[in-house]
Amino acid sequence: MKKANFNMAGTKQIINSDYKLFNKQTNCISYGNIIANTQYSSYIRPYGQTTCNNHNFSEGELMKSDLKHFRNIPASIKDKLYAKDRKESYILYEFFVYRNGIKDIIGYVLTDKKHKLITYEVLESYNNYNKRLSAILETLPYITNDLY
Repeated sequence: MKKANFNMAGTKQIINSDYKLFNKQTNCISYGNIIANTQYSSYIRPYGQTTCNNHNFSEGELMKSDLKHFRNIPASIKDKLYAKDRKESYILYEFFVYRNGIKDIIGYVLTDKKHKLITYEVLESYNNYNKRLSAILETLPYITNDLY
């Protein structure tokens, strides 16, 4: 994975995408369970996992709990998350900016627990698609083991 570089004060990660608002708002991009200025990510357990901390749950209940903070997940990513034959946890990443106090989701990235890229989706909005794609592509070296 790519090592992050920070500003002189050490308070903001230096990001170089074509999406200037994303670059400006991002303080940290990292892998795993993260809550940051422009990233929310979480491990998502498989649909079939039914136990947690010695408690039993219905199929899908733990996975739905893991997904409760995500909105507007593209169907192609939901299909992979809800696959009944999935046995391992995945990591779902949501990247966004705030525009006039409103959260604008740029897109999603899905990796396996070893940080191998499964897929990503860019959400269309009133903003330029190429800028949004550039922001998502900028995140990949920080959250995946794939070479770019």
